[in-house]
Order: sequence, then structure tokens, then C-alpha cells
Amino acid sequence: RLFVAPSLSVPTPVQEPQKVLVIGGGPAGLSAARYLSDAGHRVTLVEKTGRLGGVLWFADSDGDKEDLRNFRDLLVRRVLTRPIEVYTNAEVTAENIGWFKCQTVVVAIGAEPAVPPIPGISYAIHALQTYAKDFSPKQNIVIVGGGLVGCDTAVNLARKGRTVTIIEQMDRVAAEVSCMAFTAIMDQLEQLGVRCITEARCTEILPDGVRYEQANGVTEFAAADTVVYSLGMRPKSDMMEQWKRKLSEEVEVYSIGDCTHAARVGEAVKAGLLVAKKISGQ
Repeated sequence: RLFVAPSLSVPTPVQEPQKVLVIGGGPAGLSAARYLSDAGHRVTLVEKTGRLGGVLWFADSDGDKEDLRNFRDLLVRRVLTRPIEVYTNAEVTAENIGWFKCQTVVVAIGAEPAVPPIPGISYAIHALQTYAKDFSPKQNIVIVGGGLVGCDTAVNLARKGRTVTIIEQMDRVAAEVSCMAFTAIMDQLEQLGVRCITEARCTEILPDGVRYEQANGVTEFAAADTVVYSLGMRPKSDMMEQWKRKLSEEVEVYSIGDCTHAARVGEAVKAGLLVAKKISGQ
């Protein structure tokens, strides 16, 4: 109800089902597999890692993400309770794709963290890595990038008793959020003592902190035991184009979700529904 527009109906059963291979077990792939199965197609889902859900695995380590965690688990259950062949820890390649004997391929391989060309970036870790079970945060943390992900990461780390500073190039953090959601985020950051430095451009990352330039051109330094960067996601468009070149002559190929453009969970789920309707001729 929250993620699919009311004007979009689910696919109706088709008279001539296809054998469809879905590559990627994130929100878009799970959604596509579910709706394709409901339309009567024979569906195989292949996920490269050992778990379904894509990047939403991070919700396991964030107490504020219970709703997102429950929604992810719902997407997974909807696949596992249908007659869909599911393979995890498996990778589809140009060499083995013939084994699946598919007529249509839906590529939903997601996106990857954008790595900015900042000197010393190798000293930093991406925000998603802070949610790993084996991550042990040190006391002073600087986060480069104050979008929604950066702010959520700051809240999560500050709640663990860490001292957190956000460096953001724009004139405010969480710029993509508005109204009550923005107020809630700012209240959390303030209550937890997270320092937000805005209109500041990170110029270098060092082993012991971050050098940044303020709007007036003055260079400052923020000490840190750990530097985290959160500067968006990059679609795996290059890999997607490789798939299309390899498969276009043999099978019909569709690409959905973050591998076309980095988007939100709701958009990925909707993309799965739309591709299922398209494949079903509706």
C-alpha cells in the first residue's frame, strides 16, 4: 500500500508463460520475481551473495529501521512462498547462463557506493560498512557527506556513545528530506550532540582526520579515529551494458532498479511490478 501507486494493478495470469531469469535479489529483483510468478511465468532468481534483500541488510544493525527490516523480510517471504527457484551464493555469467534455459532475463544487480576522487579516500570506509557485524567503531568519527544516509549513520554511531561530526558541502544536511522528516532528523542529531559543519568541502582525508575548506576559503582540520564517507550510490550501468551486449542476441533483456539509476526502495519495488506487466504483455 505504501510502495505501489493505487493506479497500478498487479499482472493477470498469462496464457503463454515464459521461463524468466531474474539476476539480483535486492528489492527490485524480489519484486519482479514475485509478480512474474503470480502472472504464471516460470521464474528463477539468482543472488550473488548469501542473503536476499540487497543493501537492506544494514537494517539489521539499526534500531530505527524496524519498519524497513520488516518490509525487506516481507519481500523475501513473498518470493520464498511461491514456486520460484532461488539460488544464493551463485553468479550468472555469459558462460553458464545457458544452463538456466531462459527466454527472458531481468537484470537487477543494484548499485555500488560512489567513491569520490578525494586524496586519501583509501583511509576512509563507506557508511554501509559501519553496519557490518564485525565493525567496531572508535571514539571520534567524521562523516564526509551529510545526506540522509550520512545522517542516519551519524545517529546510529552517536547512539553507541561515539563523538560524530558531519561535513557537508551544501548549506544544510539531509537536503533531500523535508517537512516533519527533516525536523525529526535534526532533532535526533541535536539530542545526540552530532556536530554538523555545512558549506564545507572535503579536500583531503588523512589517517588522523579530515581537511576541509569552508565557504570563505579558509582550510580547517577535523580530527578523527575513523573517517566515513557517504556520497551517494553509482548505478552498475557498465556491467548492465555488458549483459545486454552478451545476451541481446539470445534472449530478451530488461534492466530495473538501481543498476539503471540509484533510487529509493519504493521505486525499485514499483519497477519490479512494471517489468512483470511488460513481460506479460499488459
